[in-house]
Amino acid sequence: MSSVGSLLPLETLHGLFGTLLVGSWINSMLFALEIAQVYQYFSTFRRDIGWIRVLVVSMFTIDIVSTGAVCGLAYTVRVSRRQE
Repeated sequence: MSSVGSLLPLETLHGLFGTLLVGSWINSMLFALEIAQVYQYFSTFRRDIGWIRVLVVSMFTIDIVSTGAVCGLAYTVRVSRRQE
């Protein structure tokens, strides 16, 4: 299995790294808004239908995993493998 660095020149990848970093920042800001919306939903609609509450929790959980994966990828690419 070959690495990405062997497929593309390093100069080409530097622009992609910046895009990944900015995208992870925007994703984190939107995730903070989502936390506020989920809190407001559960504070306001206490007697909502059960399947809607499960849907909100499941979508929030999926976004937690997604945000963690994006931030982990940005960290791995920009910090852990900086010397490569």
